[in-house]
Amino acid sequence: NLSSILKVFSAVRGPEQLFMHSKLHQIFFALLGHFEPETSKMAFECILRYKPDFVMPCADDIKELFAKGKLRDTMIRLKEYANQGKITPRNREKLGPLLARILMGRMSARSVGKSTKDSPSARRSAIFSFVSGFCEQDKELFPFLFLPLRRYLPRVAKKRMLEDLKVVGPVEFKAALASISVEDCG
Repeated sequence: NLSSILKVFSAVRGPEQLFMHSKLHQIFFALLGHFEPETSKMAFECILRYKPDFVMPCADDIKELFAKGKLRDTMIRLKEYANQGKITPRNREKLGPLLARILMGRMSARSVGKSTKDSPSARRSAIFSFVSGFCEQDKELFPFLFLPLRRYLPRVAKKRMLEDLKVVGPVEFKAALASISVEDCG
């Protein structure tokens, strides 16, 4: 199963030595949005092996986003870190796409327990609250908007945006949304 494969890759020290390591990194990044928290957590462990400088200061807190019942508290703590300057604006900009994938995956996760704290509607409202406080500029909000809306974009615009998510910004995103026609969605 997928989690077993990810466990193997998460044990690799220095994944930059692997064949097509950049492609593997993209795959791990895409799997952050998986609806099963265990799979997402293992994908994050794989990404941590690359030691990205913008993730390492708050890696332990990000790991807690996958824990059942700790989502809200962890998002509050990350928001406080951003407001206090523990997460620099440069790191915040890089963390946006990573957190967007993780949180969109958590939002689409199935509810396992009977707790109202972990219900889909409670997760959704907590995530939207976090996004509204964490993102200070439009370009930081872009990944949180793009991920849920990407399936409704025309293929040409989506392909252009997916080629390099870092280059595409809010202006291109708005233009792509405005260019959607009925034929494109059919």
